[in-house]
Amino acid sequence: MKHILLLLQIVCGIVYAQGNSELNITGSNRQEFWVFKKDYAVNWEDKINVLLEYRNFSGKLGVFWFEPSKPWDEKRKPLRYFDYSLAYAPEKFEILLGNFYETFGQGLVLRTYLDEDFRHDKSLAGLRLIGHLPFNTDLILLGAKLRDVFFQENTYKIMNIQDSSDQLYGIALSNLRFGSGNAFIKVGGNYLRVNRNQDPTPKAFNELFGANLKGTIGPIDLYAEGATRFGTKLGIGGPDRDNYGYYLVGSGAFTGLGLVFEYLDYNGIGFPEGVYHYNDPPTPIRSGVAINRGVDEIGFGIGANATPFSPVFLEASFAQLNTHNKSSQVQEIIGKSKYEPVELPMIFQLGFESMHQKKIEAGTLKRNTEKPNIDLTYTIEDHLFELESEFTWVYELPFDTTEALRYYETGFTLTYGYGEGLILTFGWQFCSKDSLKRYDYMKSWPVAEIAWSINQNNILRVRIGSERGGYTCSGGVCRYEAPFTGIKASLISKF
Repeated sequence: MKHILLLLQIVCGIVYAQGNSELNITGSNRQEFWVFKKDYAVNWEDKINVLLEYRNFSGKLGVFWFEPSKPWDEKRKPLRYFDYSLAYAPEKFEILLGNFYETFGQGLVLRTYLDEDFRHDKSLAGLRLIGHLPFNTDLILLGAKLRDVFFQENTYKIMNIQDSSDQLYGIALSNLRFGSGNAFIKVGGNYLRVNRNQDPTPKAFNELFGANLKGTIGPIDLYAEGATRFGTKLGIGGPDRDNYGYYLVGSGAFTGLGLVFEYLDYNGIGFPEGVYHYNDPPTPIRSGVAINRGVDEIGFGIGANATPFSPVFLEASFAQLNTHNKSSQVQEIIGKSKYEPVELPMIFQLGFESMHQKKIEAGTLKRNTEKPNIDLTYTIEDHLFELESEFTWVYELPFDTTEALRYYETGFTLTYGYGEGLILTFGWQFCSKDSLKRYDYMKSWPVAEIAWSINQNNILRVRIGSERGGYTCSGGVCRYEAPFTGIKASLISKF
């Protein structure tokens, strides 16, 4: 810490001595308060980031503070950490020291990211060098350690706390281009080595190799990526080399029609197995569901969108993902239609979503949902009115019983917006069955929210009522969100 502060003082001194006309300082702050109705407990959270830029130099400081009400325990305790990065980036290269995010290809070998909405922060801390080579090619070298911060059951956890000393060394070559105009290909390759203290086997190691190819011919795009993992079997030694994965996607954009196709086959590249991964390969399921994120998955997805005539837009997709022996499986069907007449200030949307799951959720053997939905938006000058409604039929078979559950869930949301500064929302969700453990045995969740743009840089949100929670997914990562009843208030500021 002393070295970082000293370096910042030196940089600030140089900037002050040379004048601050080229100095740019920006930042953001997000502060939240949660008050739980059940026991009046309070969760307080604050995240602030400050970015300084001066010529080819940049620095970033970040502080995260999560403070739940006492008494604390192992499942619910505060989390506080400090992030920083210092970077020098002239025209031909960049060198960065500190915290950063990096993804190789589509994530078959390495993927770290920040998902603010899902409250998932998977970041690296270390050193990264990027060289900008001829032909728009980038060469990336990195050495770092991972920190995976995840929000679950109304508290934050560091998922890899036991493995936080693992060393990651990576190299990637991307965007090596051949061709010109609207017909070209791009080639890339990457490598990641993981050194782990958790494996006591002599000479234990894990290495992931990947390569990708992207081709474009007019309106058609094709992408292929493959990866393999070499290593030693955890704790017992011996080679562990029969691990592979590949991901293929093709898309075409034609007049009034768009098409996309995905295919994937992952066998043992998800590493390490368990609650977190250094890589997160793509899933074809649009809602974000994955089975085990690259450990044992095979599937495909197809989708199309069309504009048959001017005010009508149609979209449909089908995707399936399962283990190789089909012991676990998920199927998803999505259909949407949108009507947006030019002569009327309205948008009318109809949709349908169907999902069939087998051994996807913990404690559930099967769960099938069929959900039609409707969305109507109408605008009059500065006034916006929106109605959203959905109805879901549910078939569920828990592991601990032979009796299936059949029930329905319904919900609607009414929204009124005035200009760009005020949005009022009232929502209500209802479940026909009041004996469901997944919803804490509740069946009704009314909620009201006000969002006020105080000015261009400050937004205040206050939410009062109940949230259903349940099983949610984003980008192939899933969790159970605990039901909530109480008050949530957040202030987001930019400067």
